[in-house]
Amino acid sequence: ALFANVSTHALCEAAVKTFEHLHSLSMGFHTKRKTGTVLRAIDRGTTGISFIFSFLMFNILPTSLELLFVSAVLLSQFVVWVAIMVFATVMIFATATILMTDWRSKIRRQMNEFNNQANNKASDSLLNAETVKYFSNEKYETDGYAEIMRQYGILNIKSQTSWNLQSMVQAATIGLGTFGVLFLSGYRVSQGEMSVGDV
Repeated sequence: ALFANVSTHALCEAAVKTFEHLHSLSMGFHTKRKTGTVLRAIDRGTTGISFIFSFLMFNILPTSLELLFVSAVLLSQFVVWVAIMVFATVMIFATATILMTDWRSKIRRQMNEFNNQANNKASDSLLNAETVKYFSNEKYETDGYAEIMRQYGILNIKSQTSWNLQSMVQAATIGLGTFGVLFLSGYRVSQGEMSVGDV
């Protein structure tokens, strides 16, 4: 309930501030009629705020606490190398995720730009439908929109492919970390330093 209150308040406050800012802009901005782009950017921004709060509260904080507790248990119950392997696996996983997410963010930014252009083109064209029909520019408007969507589609495929690659790297990291811990534990069992029940 507390999270919902904080998140909702921040979301509403950001939307109101953005709306207020839009009204403070010059007439020159408003006469360019980029309504679709502006509306889409506001929507993305408010959704992003909600995602960040949720991600911090329900992913980052609990995972960090869990890592500390698990490391403490591993240090007290097993040899220090097991705790080091688990900690190193999590750090490699986190580093790879951050680097790949940064790379993917560049692709997403380009996608968002084309998405903004598509929304702007559609809004502008439909708001001025009378003028478009008067000059028989339906094909011109459609071709322009189709080109924007083609570019968006190319970037969407790149985004999906990069997501799959990131998932594979994450899975490989976890798999190798698990293998390392099990291999070390198996070795210690074979040397009589641990029992099978300890594993």
